[in-house]
Amino acid sequence: MNKKLSNYLNLLQLSYDDAVGFLLKKYGPVKNNYFKEKSYKRLLAGEIKYPAKNKISRTQDGLYCHHIEENKYLNINDPEFCKQNHVPFEAQKAEKLVYCDLIEHYILHVLITIETNAKFGWPGVRTYFIDNIVRWYVVKKHLPTYGWQLSCYKKAYLSKTETKCLFNETKKFLPNKLAHGLDIECESSIYSYEHEDELQREYEDQMIRFSFYQIRPYLIERGDICYSSKLCTYLEYLKNMQICSSRTEQVAQSIIGEWLISEIKRIIEIKDRKKNPEKYVLLDKLAELRDIYNRKRWERKQLVNKQKEYSEFHSKYPNLQYLDIDPDVNRTKIISILYKNWYSNSFPSRRAYKDSVVELYRDDLLRELNEKINPVEW
Repeated sequence: MNKKLSNYLNLLQLSYDDAVGFLLKKYGPVKNNYFKEKSYKRLLAGEIKYPAKNKISRTQDGLYCHHIEENKYLNINDPEFCKQNHVPFEAQKAEKLVYCDLIEHYILHVLITIETNAKFGWPGVRTYFIDNIVRWYVVKKHLPTYGWQLSCYKKAYLSKTETKCLFNETKKFLPNKLAHGLDIECESSIYSYEHEDELQREYEDQMIRFSFYQIRPYLIERGDICYSSKLCTYLEYLKNMQICSSRTEQVAQSIIGEWLISEIKRIIEIKDRKKNPEKYVLLDKLAELRDIYNRKRWERKQLVNKQKEYSEFHSKYPNLQYLDIDPDVNRTKIISILYKNWYSNSFPSRRAYKDSVVELYRDDLLRELNEKINPVEW
């Protein structure tokens, strides 16, 4: 057993308070609060959704920031949870934070799980840490190649054997039910990554089948069975899904039978129309009116939702109406605008600026952009 794994296992044997004290001594104290106090109080008052953060990140050193009072509150770094559970600002203060690498962070949550009988700590272990540790150190899939994630990956690196040893040692400290749960979560995560391509193909099959039914009305042309041309149209449509064309054709062939059944039903209807034309005059008219009504209803609903979305967005960020920015604008575009107009002289590259704001929420970036825009200039 190497020294690194031995140190992790020694940490696992400490109490939660002693483990926190050890890490504070190892990495030093956090020098600022997690959220800015005034902004956080506005969150609790319901004035904003996302409070501003202080710059305390040490991810470039491979370290995460852990809230010490996660043994009292769930998701203490999530603004929505903080608001719902009335988490006091004291829990966000610098003295209630500690730096740790990925494995140490995992161990802290395991210790919380043990000491609170899984009331706290376990959700993080189950939904976040197991998946990330398995992905990086067991199956070695989607490994980071640059930036802060690469630093975090290297800082806590363990071999596959060492990682499995860590999980096995963890089970010794957990109640039987949770130890069994840890086994299940590990096996599930390993399976999902080792069979990733197979699971992705199953997902694609479902999406192709779904798409077939979405475009089915366009495949059926009254009075004529244009099988080849319609299938080509269908395949062309599916190219937009960015799925391998050979795979698309393979799945398409598997559902041709369903398509032919629909064609047979259509032919039967055509013959019935010739025998009973009066019957279908009324049915067609009713169907047409129903389609018109449903289409207009959908269009009205879409328009109202869009207007509401834009209204709420511009009410929250009034100055952004002077830019060509939609409510669903992504982080990349926001960062590009901020860098181009205000930070190009402060950072050597756009990537450097992007790395500096990696822990900021999208709303933090939008708020900053809104504050920097002068309506007179724009």
